[in-house]
Amino acid sequence: MGEENSHKRHYKIEVGDTITLSRNDYNGSIFYKTYIVKKDVSGNFIKLPKNLALPSGTDLPDGTKIIIKDFFEDGYTLKNNPYCTNWILRITDFDVYKEDINEKIKEYNEKTDGNIDFIGLADEVVNEELPF
Repeated sequence: MGEENSHKRHYKIEVGDTITLSRNDYNGSIFYKTYIVKKDVSGNFIKLPKNLALPSGTDLPDGTKIIIKDFFEDGYTLKNNPYCTNWILRITDFDVYKEDINEKIKEYNEKTDGNIDFIGLADEVVNEELPF
């Protein structure tokens, strides 16, 4: 999902969304999908797979996050069941999402003034009951 919508979950994928790829290697071919999380009627969260098609020659590892720049939805039917349509998102343009570690460090330093109280942290650990 886009940065401004990262706190929302929705079942619809839109341009600008950041999604995590799930990779499946089968019979010499690479297949990708992502999961949409939604609530069912009972209020339980369920994961629904959404099939993806990336440009030819794309070889990304499992768990890669991408930002969608352009896509369209497509469907196809199986030869043995022409009444069952499978939907697929054909992603035509995307960027690989890279977290800026330097930005995270700068954020952390601003919150803590760059100081870590290791002595206070050690006292907390010693004074707590250890589980073993």
